[in-house]
Amino acid sequence: MPPFASPDQLGFTGSLLTTLRESRAKLDAFIDDQMEQADAAAAAHEARVAQEQTFVDAQVSNLLQVELERGLYENGGNNEKAVGLAKRREELARQEDGVKHEIQSLQAKQTEQEKNLKALQQEEAKHRERADEANERKEKVEAAKRTTVDDLTRGIINYKFLGLDFEKAKDDRLKFTFTQLDAGDPNRTFSFFLNVNDEDAYEVEETMPPLHQSETIPLLENLNETDDLSAFVRGMRNAFSNTL
Repeated sequence: MPPFASPDQLGFTGSLLTTLRESRAKLDAFIDDQMEQADAAAAAHEARVAQEQTFVDAQVSNLLQVELERGLYENGGNNEKAVGLAKRREELARQEDGVKHEIQSLQAKQTEQEKNLKALQQEEAKHRERADEANERKEKVEAAKRTTVDDLTRGIINYKFLGLDFEKAKDDRLKFTFTQLDAGDPNRTFSFFLNVNDEDAYEVEETMPPLHQSETIPLLENLNETDDLSAFVRGMRNAFSNTL
């Protein structure tokens, strides 16, 4: 393991962890809200269907009564009563058609709600998969950057001996300072800041004396690819040495 402190130990990954937690909390809240809406819609639909079924049952009972009365008429009723029963039968038929139409409409709404619920469940599965992948990547990065206390102690002693010092600066940055590079002035300092951006990638800022990007970009690309901080620090030291 590289003799160097991990970004997690130095406080670099706090913004990333917070963003992941907030995104997961928002996702869970959205899913819970959608599920509650779907459950409420389903319960309302079931209640409406039960109500309509009761109505249909009542209409069927009325129809049976009409048929009974019709039979009485055919066995000896008068013409006026027959006309009234015919109208009643027509009205009941219209009402029955209306109930059937309403039931079909409710069934169509239920089908649409079931489709929406299925789509939400699929979207939830995708978000959870992405969250799991993000957590897995984070754990791999943290594992790759993690060092033991003994490794860190030995690294600090070695770096101090070679004229390297580092300290945590503002905005979660780390300042590296080299000495022992200029033979004519061993105490002369060469420094830069190392930062982790919102995409969890390393960046170099404020090199002093200034270094050309052709010197720093290859070192940063290798650092972001391998997480080898020791190799990166050695490369920056050589880059400063080349300015002498």
